[in-house]
Amino acid sequence: KYNGSAVSQELSNGISTYLVQTRKFTVLDRQYQDQLSSERKLLSSGNVPTTELVKIGQQLFADYMLVGTVNSLNIRKVSRKMMSSDTVLRSIQANASINYRIVDAATGQIKFAETFNARVDDGLRFSDTSDLIFEKSISNASKMIGVKILEAIYPMVIESINGNEITVGTGGDIVKVGDRYNLIQYGDKIRDSYPKESLGRKETVIGEVEIV
Repeated sequence: KYNGSAVSQELSNGISTYLVQTRKFTVLDRQYQDQLSSERKLLSSGNVPTTELVKIGQQLFADYMLVGTVNSLNIRKVSRKMMSSDTVLRSIQANASINYRIVDAATGQIKFAETFNARVDDGLRFSDTSDLIFEKSISNASKMIGVKILEAIYPMVIESINGNEITVGTGGDIVKVGDRYNLIQYGDKIRDSYPKESLGRKETVIGEVEIV
């Protein structure tokens, strides 16, 4: 059994780490406010160069806030004996259920929301320790949620085309050799008839991209 606070803290850290390495987000750290406040007081003490004082007015504020609830994280070891032999198959099954949403900090408008229900046992081994199984499960969930957030706010875009080779404006640990993606061409914008808000663009699959 895992402590709920530990699960949410590790998940939060995992998603933050994932989003930072995409190079698309500047993630603000609110976890160490007391230490940051002490450092700002030191900067204001008058014993520091003017160039350092300027930094006090450069504090960033969030454009978006990621909030949510961890409903459950279930991890169990499963053993199955084969009917035709004495062979026993052992595996780890891990499932997570998490509600989360991305909120515009200025307006309170929900920009994206999802109920994440998925298996998060990729790479788990029966021989792993309980702590390692926990860490891998959280890491898997963090990456899967991170991908969803990235797709919602900064979807992958083709930056240039040279013959049959393309440059994708996304890096970090998101893309890996062997990954395949549909290549989608955007068409005209589509707007809702009532609030007149954009529903996105018409999308046409025109090919497939492989990371080599």
